[in-house]
Amino acid sequence: MSPNIMKNANTYLNNPTILIAGGSGFLGKAFIKYLNAISIKPYVLVHKNKINEKKLHYTEIENFENHNLEYLNSLNVDIFYVFSWQGSTGVDRGNFNIQSSNLQMAINYFDLSFKIKAKKVIFAGTITEKLVDQTINLTSIPNNLVYAFFKDITYKTLSMMAKNLKQNLVWVQLPNIYSETLNFNNIIGMTVTNLTNNLPIEYTPADQYYDFVHINDVSEGLYLIGNLANKKDKYYIGSSKPKLLKNYLYILGKIFRKENLILIGAKPSDNLKYALEWFDISELEKEFNYNPKYEFELFFTELRDKANEE
Repeated sequence: MSPNIMKNANTYLNNPTILIAGGSGFLGKAFIKYLNAISIKPYVLVHKNKINEKKLHYTEIENFENHNLEYLNSLNVDIFYVFSWQGSTGVDRGNFNIQSSNLQMAINYFDLSFKIKAKKVIFAGTITEKLVDQTINLTSIPNNLVYAFFKDITYKTLSMMAKNLKQNLVWVQLPNIYSETLNFNNIIGMTVTNLTNNLPIEYTPADQYYDFVHINDVSEGLYLIGNLANKKDKYYIGSSKPKLLKNYLYILGKIFRKENLILIGAKPSDNLKYALEWFDISELEKEFNYNPKYEFELFFTELRDKANEE
C-alpha cells in the first residue's frame, strides 16, 4: 500500500519553493509527507497548532503575522497551499460563527499570497459545495451543508479578489478521503470501525453517487496542480471510479464478511443528490497527467489482511 510517488515528467519547476498554511491537520501532514518523498522540504506557517511530527521534514515559520514581509518575500514562494480551516470535522461544521470566521482567515491568507508575490495560491475546498443550492428544499440544514456553504462563498470571494489583484488562484474540490488512519467523521471510517467491532450501521437508501479517494492520490493531485500551468481556477481531485454509495458500503461488508451489519435503507433519505458528472476528473487527467493509483476494494482488502496478521 505504499504510494508510487515520483516527479511528473511535465513539471515546470524542478525544485519548487512551497509554503503551507494548515500543516498540522490530516491533509497538511499527508501532503508534507508526500513532498518529503519527492525530496521537497516545505515551509510551514505555524500559528497555534504545531505539527510535532519528527518523521516529517519542514521549516516552521512561527508567529508569521509579525514577520517582516521582506523575509517572506525572500523565500521566493512558487506555490502557497492553504489547508487551514477551523471546524472542518464534527459538530463544529454546523457552527455558523466558526465557519464564518474561516472566510476572513482565507481572505487574509490570500492577501498574504499577493504581498509575498507567491506565483500560485491553492485552497482546499469540498465537492459538497455543489449541494448548497439544494438547501432550498430542506426544512433544516445539516452540519456538512453549513460547512459547504462557507467553503462555496469563500471560493467566490477569493475568485473576485484574484481577478482584481491578477493573482493565480486555484480552488481544489475534494471528496471523502480514506487512509490507513481511519477518520471517525468519515462515513467509510465509521463503517470500517463498526464492522471490526461487530456493530450494525444504519444508512439512508444510499442511492446517490459518491467518490472516495486515497490521501496519497489527493496529495499527488495537489502537487501536480501546483507545479504545472493551470487553465482554470477550480479543479476536482477524485478516484476516477465513483459508485453509488450503497455499492461502496456493500464492498466493505463483503471484505469484512459482515454484510448483515450493513443496514441500507434503515434511515430515511436526506433528499440530497450528488450528480455523477461532478466526480469527473478528465480535465485533471488531460492537463496534469493525473493518474490515481489506489483501488478502493484492494486497499481495504489489504487493510483487513494486515489487521488479521497483527
